[in-house]
Amino acid sequence: MSDMKKNAFIIAEYNPFHNGHQYHIKETLKAGAENIICIMNGNFVQRGEPALCSKLLRAEFAVKNGADLVIELPVKYGISDASHFARGGVLTANATGLAGTLSFGACAAPEALQKLAEISRSQGFLQQVRKVSENEGKNYPAAFNKVLSLTDESLCRLTDDANNVLGLEYIHAINKTNSTLDYFVVNRSVLAPHDASAPADALASAKYIRDNITSGNLAEAEKYMPENVFAILTDTLNKGKCAEKREFFDRAALSYLFHLQTEDFTFINGVAQGLENRIINAIRESSSLTALYDNVKTKRFTHARIRQIILAAVLGVTKQDAESDVSYIRVLAFNEKGKELLREMRKTAKVPVITNLSDITEKSSFQAQKDKETDYLAGKMFELCKLAPDNANTEFLLKPYIFSK
Repeated sequence: MSDMKKNAFIIAEYNPFHNGHQYHIKETLKAGAENIICIMNGNFVQRGEPALCSKLLRAEFAVKNGADLVIELPVKYGISDASHFARGGVLTANATGLAGTLSFGACAAPEALQKLAEISRSQGFLQQVRKVSENEGKNYPAAFNKVLSLTDESLCRLTDDANNVLGLEYIHAINKTNSTLDYFVVNRSVLAPHDASAPADALASAKYIRDNITSGNLAEAEKYMPENVFAILTDTLNKGKCAEKREFFDRAALSYLFHLQTEDFTFINGVAQGLENRIINAIRESSSLTALYDNVKTKRFTHARIRQIILAAVLGVTKQDAESDVSYIRVLAFNEKGKELLREMRKTAKVPVITNLSDITEKSSFQAQKDKETDYLAGKMFELCKLAPDNANTEFLLKPYIFSK
């Protein structure tokens, strides 16, 4: 960690954009950043489900509230575990060729996170974690915490917070990819905890806001969102253009899963230790995704990981995909400052910078064509999650949102 650089990268989902996100951007600017570049999940999020509203709309929310440029976090990383999610975000930042600082929120002090990062990346520590997981049948987080408690008990409580865990993975990703990124920690102690079920003053978790929106309690959700976000989101909901009806996604996903065979799952990101057999048996017995998750879950595989695996199967994201590099950078939104950043990025980027999927052709790399197929499928699947779907070929029709004050 060091002083803030001119360009600040923020990896986010904005599902939906709320006051806490606005606070994060403001604190990053206050620390000395001049440009905010958001690397944002597409139409599906790490929880293993569709975002409440489309990536283009969420990108619009971001540039109207402090971001200068929004680029997409590739699907293959965005729906994966914290390690792949963080690695994908850092790889995407690296691929821009722009020097900068990664800004993220955490409840832990930067010094404590750095100490935890140093301990947890040692080979001896990792070998102990794997041994505990295998011998005691614990999932990775539980095994990690047990070994950590034997190494430095004072750090154990840090891993109880999901934002600290993700922050730890960001630090690991910066080190593992030999990134030139620095990092800056925005203290989240003033914010509502991750997935908190209750608000804190004018701030609430994205989950709390989503729950109120999907239950129809818009007046409560409104308290914790910027006015310009809430107005557009409400209009989008009224037009049936959001994915707030979970049952739509359930049916679309299950209808696809019914056609898969056991061997298909062996290639899917996150599947290991014979889990494919449990998944196939659960698909035969389940009439909803919730039931499917419950039927697959074991002590070693958390509910969150099962959701990510099932979505990876639906979208065809393989282990090879998740481990691959960024093949292109897709622009979602920008303002006037972002336009200048984009001009600079086109000169420095290590991969093609695109504004539409049609920019990827048969002359593009094999991985770019594969990622294009995943993006296209994710776009079609997202349309099925809406009450009033748009054109099934929406991914080829989207153009970046341009914000001018």
